[in-house]
Amino acid sequence: MKWLGHLRRITTSGAYLPEVDGLRFVAISSVLVYHIFRLAQMHMLNFVPPQNRAGAIAMAMIAQGAYGVPLFFAISGFILGLPFARHYLAGAPKISVRSYLVRRVTRLEPPYIASLLIRTGPVMIAKHMALAAILLHLAASLVYMHVILFHELPVIQLVAWSLEIEIQFYLLVPLLLPLLCHRNAVLRRSIFVLLLFGLGVAQHFILAESFVFQYCILSWLQFFLAGVLVADIYLTDLERIPASWIWDAVSACLWVVFFNLGRYESKVLGPAIIAVLFLGAFKGKVFSWFYRAAPVSIMGGMCYSLYLTHSLALQGLAWAFYKVAGTQASYAHFVASEIIIFPFLVLVGAIFFVCLERPCMDKLWPQKLWAYLRAKLQPSPDPLPQQ
Repeated sequence: MKWLGHLRRITTSGAYLPEVDGLRFVAISSVLVYHIFRLAQMHMLNFVPPQNRAGAIAMAMIAQGAYGVPLFFAISGFILGLPFARHYLAGAPKISVRSYLVRRVTRLEPPYIASLLIRTGPVMIAKHMALAAILLHLAASLVYMHVILFHELPVIQLVAWSLEIEIQFYLLVPLLLPLLCHRNAVLRRSIFVLLLFGLGVAQHFILAESFVFQYCILSWLQFFLAGVLVADIYLTDLERIPASWIWDAVSACLWVVFFNLGRYESKVLGPAIIAVLFLGAFKGKVFSWFYRAAPVSIMGGMCYSLYLTHSLALQGLAWAFYKVAGTQASYAHFVASEIIIFPFLVLVGAIFFVCLERPCMDKLWPQKLWAYLRAKLQPSPDPLPQQ
C-alpha cells in the first residue's frame, strides 16, 4: 500500500490533518452521489425507492447530497482561518497577506484554468454556442464573476458557482479574522454563535429570492464561520476535550439529521451541526479512525480534482451506462448506476490530481518550472576547437 503515499496531498506547512481530508471525503462523496442521482432521474424518469423507513431516509440523504458544498465552505473556514487564528490567539508570527494570496493563486488556479479549457470546446458544441459567446462566459469564469455578470450559473463549469464563493472567502479572511479573533473567549465565541444562527434567519427574510444573493458569499457565510469557530476551539481548547464514544454516537445521528434538513433549516441549524461534526472528527474514536484511514483521507485530499472533473466525466459515463444497461425505472437499476459510475469518477479525478493538481501543491513549483525552462532554452556552449 506504499503507492498510496504518492496520492496523498502535499501541505504547505508540512502539518497534515487526515481528519480534515476525511471530512472532505464525506463532502465530495455526497456531491458525486447526488449528481449521479440527478442524472439517473433524467435518464430513468421515476423510480420507486424501497418502501421502508431505512430506505426512505437513505434516499432523502442522497437527494440532499448537495449539502456537501456548504460542508466544503466550513472546511475552507477551518483551513484558511487556522493560520490567522494561530497568530491572533496563540501568538504565532504574522501571516504575510501577499504570500497567502500568491499561494492561493499558484495552488488553485492551474487546475481550475485547465478544467475550464478542457470543457470549453465540448460545451460550445453541446450548447450550439458561437465562439464569441463561449469566450465571454470563459472570461467571466476565469475571474470568478460569472454569477455576478450573467446572473446565471456558470455555463462552462456549472459547479464553479461554489468556487466563485470560495474566492470571496479567500479575499475576506485577512480582513475578517482580525475582527473576530477577540482575546476574550466568551465574547468571541458568543459572536460566532450569534452569527451562525442569525445569518441563516436573516437570509430567509432579506433578499431570499434574489438569484445573485443565493449564489454569493452573503448566503453562505455562516458555514465558513463555523469552520473558523472550530479552528478557534482546535487551537485553544481541543486538548481539554476528552475523546469519547459519545462523539461517535452524536456524529452518527447528526450526519443523518444534516442530510435530511430542509433548505431553511440547513441554513440555520446546518453550521452548528457541522461544527459539532468537525469536533467529532477529532474526538470520536470510530469516526476519527475512519477519517484517518488511508483510502478515505487520500480520496478526500483529491476532492478539488474530483470536483473539477466529475461533471464532464459523469455525463459521458452516464450516457454509456444507460445506453448499455437501458433506462428501466427501478431502484435496483439506480443503485447499480451509483456503484458502477462512482469509481470511474474517482479514477478520472485521481488522474487529473496526479498529473496537475498535486504538482501545484509544491509551493516552489513556479520557481522549479522557471529553472527547468531556462535550462532547456539556454543555448549549449560551443564545443572546444580541436587541436
